[in-house]
Amino acid sequence: DIAVEVALQFMCREGREPCFVAIVRDITERKQAEDVLRRSEMKLRTLYDSTNDAVMLLDREGFFDCNKATLALFGCATLEDFCSKHPADLSPPQQPCGTDSMMLANEHISIALENGRRHFEWVHKRADTGETFPADVLLSAMMLDGKQVLQAVVRDITTRKQEEARILVEQELQAHATAMRELLARA
Repeated sequence: DIAVEVALQFMCREGREPCFVAIVRDITERKQAEDVLRRSEMKLRTLYDSTNDAVMLLDREGFFDCNKATLALFGCATLEDFCSKHPADLSPPQQPCGTDSMMLANEHISIALENGRRHFEWVHKRADTGETFPADVLLSAMMLDGKQVLQAVVRDITTRKQEEARILVEQELQAHATAMRELLARA
């Protein structure tokens, strides 16, 4: 198949019959390039929207885009609702280390913008219920439309933390049981 672009112009010159002048240009390569670009954009949009991880974009002014998983994780009804919040608004006032969430969030953002990335654990808060949950956060700096932005990937790690706590309790119980057996063996 050949894609063409046709431009017609009506011409009427003195003493001549009116006519049309047609310019036909082969735009097959341009259409193929547009198709490749459209498929690539669709693939990236599908990846962005279908991942179970919350993926969001933010700059120094705040959030400006996110996927559906972000809205579900943070209990926000719309993109506008989510983008109206600062990362600290989606956190308890203080992190478990005792540091103010707003101050610590701004610190993580600054470090990520300076170093290119920042990976850390965080306690987030749902906007709708206020329920807190532990999260794994990866901030990656990138240039987008000529300005530096961060992509944040947030994963709820509640199940992992519960399993770690269960294992720790088991290990402690096993250590106590071993200590008790040793005491009884000496008696």
